[in-house]
Amino acid sequence: MASRRNARTRYRYETRVEGTAARQAVAVPKNPSRTRERVSERDTEQNRSRALSVGRGYVLFLTVMAVACLFMCVHYVQMKQMVIAQTESNARLQSQLTALQSENDALEETITDSIDWDYVKDTAINELGMQYATEDQVIWYSIQDNGYVRQYQSVDDGE
Repeated sequence: MASRRNARTRYRYETRVEGTAARQAVAVPKNPSRTRERVSERDTEQNRSRALSVGRGYVLFLTVMAVACLFMCVHYVQMKQMVIAQTESNARLQSQLTALQSENDALEETITDSIDWDYVKDTAINELGMQYATEDQVIWYSIQDNGYVRQYQSVDDGE
């Protein structure tokens, strides 16, 4: 009975549930590190030296990858600078366009305001003999789509 008690103190009991079966106790070692076998210090030193030693192929591979990463970083920085320069150029051209459009609108408004439409109408009617078109002088055309009409030859009288 005493040997059984010692066995119980060395292991802790775990229970599992598998399906609908009843729980079963499974003995698990309390400290699994005690069951490992000891590794000599000489073996440990050999493993460390093997792990720290690097082959020529690996060094070559790392060098090539470092150069490739450096190349990609330099290329990225150059592309980023080009994008920044293009953005600044676009902003400068956009501001020039806005300034020119506002200047053009102001000039157009000045020209429109400077025209005396009553004088133009009076000159056209009294001096040039122009008249408003009568209803029989107007010819209407129907357009199938919402486009525009180009006249390539003279329009017939319709008579």
